Amino acid sequence: MRELIILLVILLVGCSEDSPTNPNVDMGSPDATDLAQDQAPDLGPDLPQSDADMTPDQGPLVQPEHVRELKAAASGQLLAGIGRIALDPPVGISQGGYGGRTGPTSSPWAGNFKASIGTHGALWVKALALQVEDETLVLVKIPLVFSDDTLTAETTRILKEDHNLDLEGRIIFGATHTHHGPARFWRIPKELGFAGIDTYDHEVISILSRRFASAIAAAVEDLEPAEFGYEELEDWDPEDRVYSDRRSVNNDLWGKDPRLSVLAVRRDGLPYAVLTNFGMHGTILGTSNSLLSDDSAGGWEEVLEQKLFQKYGFHVTGMFMQAGGGDAAPRGGHLGHQDEQRMRMVGELGAPVAISALDDMTFESNTELAVRTRLISLRHQFIYGESGEFSKNEEDIYEFGTLNCSIDPENGKSQEGETKSCIDLAPLFTSLDQPTPHHEINQTFLSVARIGPLFLMSLPGESTHSIVDYARKSVAEIAPENRLMVIGYSQDHFLYLTHPDDWYRGEYEAEFSIWGPWGGKYFVDRQIELVEDMLDGFNGPTYYQEIPNLQGPVDFSKRPTERSLNPGTVLQNPASTLNRQEVLKFRVAGGDPALGTPKFTIEKEHPTIEEAFIPMADPAGLEASALGSHTLATTTLYVPVPATTSEILPEREHGWEFSWQVPADWPTGNYRIVARGRALTDVPGTWTAPSSMFSVVNPSTANLDVSTGTNALNIALTYPPVNYSSDAGAPQSGWWEFDPQGQATERVRWRAPLQVAIDGHPELSGVLNFDAQTGFHVLTTTGQNLSGKTIRVGHPDDRIPAEITATIP
Repeated sequence: MRELIILLVILLVGCSEDSPTNPNVDMGSPDATDLAQDQAPDLGPDLPQSDADMTPDQGPLVQPEHVRELKAAASGQLLAGIGRIALDPPVGISQGGYGGRTGPTSSPWAGNFKASIGTHGALWVKALALQVEDETLVLVKIPLVFSDDTLTAETTRILKEDHNLDLEGRIIFGATHTHHGPARFWRIPKELGFAGIDTYDHEVISILSRRFASAIAAAVEDLEPAEFGYEELEDWDPEDRVYSDRRSVNNDLWGKDPRLSVLAVRRDGLPYAVLTNFGMHGTILGTSNSLLSDDSAGGWEEVLEQKLFQKYGFHVTGMFMQAGGGDAAPRGGHLGHQDEQRMRMVGELGAPVAISALDDMTFESNTELAVRTRLISLRHQFIYGESGEFSKNEEDIYEFGTLNCSIDPENGKSQEGETKSCIDLAPLFTSLDQPTPHHEINQTFLSVARIGPLFLMSLPGESTHSIVDYARKSVAEIAPENRLMVIGYSQDHFLYLTHPDDWYRGEYEAEFSIWGPWGGKYFVDRQIELVEDMLDGFNGPTYYQEIPNLQGPVDFSKRPTERSLNPGTVLQNPASTLNRQEVLKFRVAGGDPALGTPKFTIEKEHPTIEEAFIPMADPAGLEASALGSHTLATTTLYVPVPATTSEILPEREHGWEFSWQVPADWPTGNYRIVARGRALTDVPGTWTAPSSMFSVVNPSTANLDVSTGTNALNIALTYPPVNYSSDAGAPQSGWWEFDPQGQATERVRWRAPLQVAIDGHPELSGVLNFDAQTGFHVLTTTGQNLSGKTIRVGHPDDRIPAEITATIP
């Protein structure tokens, strides 16, 4: 029986991009001092110690008393700060999201799933700290498939012990729901690891939590006077270009969540951070992808920050946090783009809409701030009372939750009140020698915050539009003057959360919900209690536990770090000459992935100093980063010799390969790549490896087309379309180099500034900006007869003549 139940879970648990038939079934560098940490967290007693968690044999269950404290909200000048750090998990770790993700690769960091083989850009952890008087709220975007109460507790502990920051109850995590971030952080029985998150590994929890704590501490350190604004945009993606509804069974009641919420922060009157909130699954990439990636959210954030930089001329942090993403699929493919290209496209199509919200936004600097978080107990009796709903039969209830409920409404008829056929977690956990109640299913953190008129509400799971809509209407009913931002995939994870009327429709999202038809509503109703408290002046306590934390302490040993052979040695230089649109590859020997992924930067030859190079500027204006491996225009593969297995060797050659496709509008000239990282030889140390110099030149495939208009020349410079290709779990070409405003099969149009010269007419020479309205670079000619003249174009920063010419008709 035990083996059968486990097999069913492996086959059935998950979420998919568009339907249950999708084959991609899913579940919903540290410093040397960090790596040495192996202290077990004190997460509370091993066994329940309150009436709320007594079994029927011990006595009747009693709903814990609602605790509230009359306390004024903090009021005064708002302070805000940003913390940003690359998560940098060890490459080789398995990826969380899709179930049964087996494959040929393995590593000491993977469990039952295949090992990741590299990174696609940085997995950014971003923290926005808000403070008024002595109250602080930190909103943390994390690039994981979901959040978990263990991460919350461990990060809070590390902040207290290592950073002297007591932020208990004041942190709201929001996972992006990428299906390509690190796995192994969900503290479930190892036999259930195939269900989408791989086997649990507490060293992974320690690594992730320390990175989260570092970002949070940096945000608090960055606090300065600020002002905030908030705007909601309805029906902002009417043609489903960015995201779409993927749950058709409820279309008469709920389509996709139409709302985009934008929370913006200014400092010194200038934009400083823009937090965007809407629902979109992180499932553009499928199970064949083996690179760690933030998927659709990563593409959205990168393009958002680049477009903010283009508008304002300085870096503005862009963040994505989920709302009703449980039944929302990412799009970005209406022009024929695919895979990683779609990650960019969702940002290209949607980010300008989000940025437009800032134009008419009202900001305020003096405001109120309050935060309430509680650890609540979850039992069938608290959720369903004596209703008899969500029962196995007339006598037995699903005391500790379920998986995979079979819901088959006849002709759309509700199953409300009828017995349910589900996998009962109580006998499953008993067969796996797990206690019940269990900390992963019978408790959770819930958080509500208020900043001015805006409430923020966490929901611990894959929040669908129906439950988010219920939360918004519930707040509007009791506080019509207030607003609500729902943050899904937050603080913990209980699979899909739907409204009861939605759950009874059945199908995929309803079948995979631990607490059945009323579970999502119960979470919202408990949160509304806190909203009502705050409205009535009960803004405390900031944190309390209805029950003792069921998580027991965990002992773990840190993996040993492998020594490196010849770190800093160049194994393969780029080709000496590369055409625009050609893929560059540069390979070096570096360090064990446990010491972090090396950072690669692109540098250009100094115009006056011989043999000197200058880092290329980051396209989003990040002052601390040059253009390089943190951007999605690049990939970094781990290519060790010998190849990794689960065994840790004394030493090996830790090879790393950087790939970058030269954009069509890249300036010609001489460049190099510089790799930097850490490695263990006799002692841990750093290494640097510059590549040989290479030249970027213009290819013969460029086409310059010139047409005449009224007192103007219409100039179009295009390059061939780059065919997308991938191999062995990583993209090989075309993943970021394409025209986002044209069909995927169309030639790539040059939209960067264009240096123009016409033979014999120096007065017409100059730099032209692209005219989006006409689709050309337009040169005003004031009536000169230029027929038969030669026109020459290039990038204003070209160092090697491009020789792109045409004859004017």
